Amino acid sequence: MGDYYQTAVDLDADIQSAEATALRLCDWMISQKIIVGSQTDCVLGDYLGHAPGKNYTLAAKEAYPPLFELRTNGVAVIAKHSVFYSVGVGDIILVCAACGKRFGSNDSWSAAVENWQTGNGPSILPCERCGAAAPITEWQHDPPWAFGNVGVEFWNWPSLREDFLNALGEVVGHRFRLVYGKI
Repeated sequence: MGDYYQTAVDLDADIQSAEATALRLCDWMISQKIIVGSQTDCVLGDYLGHAPGKNYTLAAKEAYPPLFELRTNGVAVIAKHSVFYSVGVGDIILVCAACGKRFGSNDSWSAAVENWQTGNGPSILPCERCGAAAPITEWQHDPPWAFGNVGVEFWNWPSLREDFLNALGEVVGHRFRLVYGKI
């Protein structure tokens, strides 16, 4: 069975504005009644979450009434320098922005990810084929990964709507990427 998550990751929030950005997103979702205002232990991990609100379908592609019966059914709003990754959905494939070559993760990729996470050293990854180098944040990952300071993590919700992701972007004026997985 397992639990599923989807994380809408803000690609533009810097660490100095992360908490304020997360609060704006949370307040907006509460005002739309997508989530409830109080926090409980309804998400997995080290965070408390917000249970789904009566208008959760403003975010979800379809209604899913059993969502309200699940113990893990909430939304965690994360304001922390983080690597948001897909898990349980396949091997990591990297796509070079310069030449389009697809290849699996390797030691250089692992070092770039760790350097980005810790801030120790460059997070530049060279392409195995063409040699073009770019920050790990600019590489495409399949399944998707994202590097950021704000994430809105939905546990066991139906697929999120594209217009909802666009609305999150409009609330804070930033780009978002959806990352998902199963544990």
